[in-house]
Amino acid sequence: MDEDFKNIILEMSNEFDEEKGWITSEISVHKDLIPNISIFVKENTNIKYGKWILMECDTCVKYHGNGYIHASIEKFDSIEKMKNASNFIKIL
Repeated sequence: MDEDFKNIILEMSNEFDEEKGWITSEISVHKDLIPNISIFVKENTNIKYGKWILMECDTCVKYHGNGYIHASIEKFDSIEKMKNASNFIKIL
């Protein structure tokens, strides 16, 4: 992951908390980055109002190509519903 991408993750995480979870925070990432993103989020963020989640996403593939997935910060109550979806990958 390059520094620009790390900064985006940090900015989105901080903004999510500043807005107390009342903001949409999402980005497309390649699934090959899942291990690096997982470590980076765990070591460098401490979101109070939600968690990063990863899901398969037809729209991300449509716009960015095969292998791209949806990464977003979701409020805790939304995560419980989403983790049962067939396209759910991981909670960070």
